[in-house]
Amino acid sequence: MIRNRWPALALLVFTAISVMSTAAQPVPRAAPPNDFFSLAQSIALNTKVKITDVEQATLELNESVSCALNSDFSVWFTFTAPFDATISISTVGSQTILNSQITNPDTVLSVHTGNAAALVEEACNIQPAAVIGAQLPAFNIDSGVTYYVRVASVSNPISAGSFYKLTTRVIVVNDDYNPGLIDGGFEDGDPAWVLKNPSFGDSRVCGTAEAQFGLCAYKLIGGPGEVSKLQQTVDWPVSDLLGLVDQPLRTSAFISRSTVDVVLKYSLKIAYSDGTPSSKGKVTLSGSCGGICGGYGLVAYLTMFESPNVESVKITFKHTSPSGSALIDGVTLEYWGGVTRSLSGLLPVPAGG
Repeated sequence: MIRNRWPALALLVFTAISVMSTAAQPVPRAAPPNDFFSLAQSIALNTKVKITDVEQATLELNESVSCALNSDFSVWFTFTAPFDATISISTVGSQTILNSQITNPDTVLSVHTGNAAALVEEACNIQPAAVIGAQLPAFNIDSGVTYYVRVASVSNPISAGSFYKLTTRVIVVNDDYNPGLIDGGFEDGDPAWVLKNPSFGDSRVCGTAEAQFGLCAYKLIGGPGEVSKLQQTVDWPVSDLLGLVDQPLRTSAFISRSTVDVVLKYSLKIAYSDGTPSSKGKVTLSGSCGGICGGYGLVAYLTMFESPNVESVKITFKHTSPSGSALIDGVTLEYWGGVTRSLSGLLPVPAGG
């Protein structure tokens, strides 16, 4: 018996067409995770972030105005300032697609404080003609204040493939952020300072009029075979400062040498938790005094961060003089934001340093 195969064939064709139709449907794209103010993405300073699928971003009630200009497709970021500083913020590198054509990213960038019910626009910038992104080149932040950054598009509509990039960079730390050095003036005799290989009377001295600041200083005394080291290791507050690559840490101290024969090595070592080789910097004071024999002179230098995963910082004063003495006072450890690698190395120090 010959069976009628047309119904089965028709079913097969219909199924194939259905599958093809289903496959041809575009996959719905989700809105960015920081589409809403309440879902603002937390960011660190000195970092760059990228948000894709921004053409799916939506507006919330009463949200469409920045710089007194309507804008759309907005996303939100937030950070809490770890210190008083001046920072720059930009959307350089962003891309918007309008009518299937890649355009200059007509972004609008604004910074706010407050909450969703009462936002205050602290600063705002629209990308000007012939510029590749909106920029706030110098924006002051206050320690402990939470800021909200809004990035949106002036163009409407924008198409799939559009994205925003947001870059934050610390330019100046207004109060020279101190990451935790203890008793830099030696006034308290804090055990954070460790003396290794003590000899010939190396000690903290107080009330002898030998201090540059306050009443106390540290005195390293030379002698045959002298190799004493005065050190402090600081556990780095990673939660406060992230993304520090290519940024400098500055250490300084007031140092006095009794004679030109005194040799003192002043070093800084930055250790990392991710296996990055330690960053090291050193100044050797020897030879001519350059104003720091019998009187104090400031010695300072920069050491660059090679990784954001800082574990600890160690300051060392190594005395290797067969005679004479060195006095140390006013030691500081400060994060200096915004200095590029081309400016790394020694700051001006007295001649002979």
